[in-house]
Amino acid sequence: MKRIKGNTETKKEVKKILDDEQIEYKIKKDIVTLTTKAIPRKDGKGNRRRYTYDYIIGTGKWRSIHADGSYNETYYQASSIENFLTKFFKPQEELL
Repeated sequence: MKRIKGNTETKKEVKKILDDEQIEYKIKKDIVTLTTKAIPRKDGKGNRRRYTYDYIIGTGKWRSIHADGSYNETYYQASSIENFLTKFFKPQEELL
């Protein structure tokens, strides 16, 4: 991954990184909404829970979105999109 700091990253750079990592996302203004992969349950009854996050481009701030669609009021800080993906997003995918 290319190293960029949160406060200098651009929408174009973030899109490229997410496309390269094959991560499902939507961008609206400077907020990226990312969703973990759908992984089938072992018992065959649908998929395991997917986790969704908002990441603010240029600030490194992120928060989780609850299963009911409500937002976590607390924002957390990452140094960049790469830092967020490595430390917070990817481990959630592995837990699935």
